Parts: sequence; C-alpha cells; structure tokens
Amino acid sequence: MSHSARGGVLERHKYLEPEQVQRLAGYLRDQLTTARTDGRPRQARDAVMGLLLLGTGLRVSEACALERRDIVLDGLRRYVYVRCGKGRKARDVTIGAELHAILQPYLADRPEGVVFAARGRRMSRSQAWRIWKRALRAVGLDLPGRGVHSARHTRAVALYSQTKDLRLVQRELGHADPATTAIYADVLDSARAAAADAADGWLASKP
Repeated sequence: MSHSARGGVLERHKYLEPEQVQRLAGYLRDQLTTARTDGRPRQARDAVMGLLLLGTGLRVSEACALERRDIVLDGLRRYVYVRCGKGRKARDVTIGAELHAILQPYLADRPEGVVFAARGRRMSRSQAWRIWKRALRAVGLDLPGRGVHSARHTRAVALYSQTKDLRLVQRELGHADPATTAIYADVLDSARAAAADAADGWLASKP
C-alpha cells in the first residue's frame, strides 16, 4: 500500500472508476480476441495478464510468480492459490465467472509451468508494469501515479462497493492489517459525501 493510501482516503487517480474499468477491460478483451484470431501469443498473454490483475487484485509480484498448478478452474472451485504473498503468507483468491471464462481457453494451451512467461522465463515485475501502462495509454487512462498497483486498489474498491464486507476484502487481498483494508471504506464514504454536497446545490442561496 502506498504512503498516500495509508495517510488517509485513497486518492482518486490511484484506482479506476467503474466506467473506466469497463473501458480498459473492453480494450483488453478486444486485444485478446484479435490475438487469438491472428495467432499472437504475446498479445494474448499481455491481455490476460491485465484482465487477471483487474479481476483478482493480485500484487504484480504474485501474478508474475503464478504457475499453472496455482489456478484452479474446477466448477465452483475457482481460485488462484498465492503460494508466497507478502509476509510469505499463502492465500486463495476467488475467480469470478467472467475471469474464469477468459482464463480457461488461455490455460488450455499451458498445462504446466509459468502462466506468464517472457523469453522462456517468468515475467518480471517491470515487464508487467510496462504491459499495464501500455494498456492504460491505449484507452486514455494513464495518469501520473497510476501504476500497476492501481489494479489492486481498483479491485478492492469494487469488492467493498459490492459487499460492504471489509473482512472479505482483507482476505481476498491478503492484508495483514485491517486498518489497511479500511481505506477502501473511506473511499466510498468520501464519494457519498461528495454526492450529497452536489445534490444539495439547490439549497445554495441565490445572489
């Protein structure tokens, strides 16, 4: 978690709004479709990496370290097993139905080994960072400070907005400190306050 996130409400440019997520995910899906049609495995890898980050909130190091055995797509048992997260802690991260449908054909050609390989080796964090930033630039969302960790913030905000369950968000993201997770509740509190302020405009005195 960045220092700015720990110090108070998470800054808005550090995560994507729902409309922005749809725009980015739509671009990544189009890239994946094109890659499959044209036989471009590298483009497919990059698109799936971006969609996985958006759909799980994994740390970039966790995503880069994934092996095929770590992703379970067995009926209702859909999860990513993070073997060594922050603090060397393991956890399961749930995979939603949409991400499941994306991962299944991608992993069909990868029965074992590293999920995201580059030149025959595990992808580095810097390579994943460049993939993420390139996708953001393609859809006009590349703001200063919006690195690959913004995918993690985006997932946390989305989870909390849907469930209002901080314990669930803490478990899915692997936060050791509940205070870290509480930042995402503050984000929604701030948004609600701003909406209330805007809605009260009609109360303002007229000149």
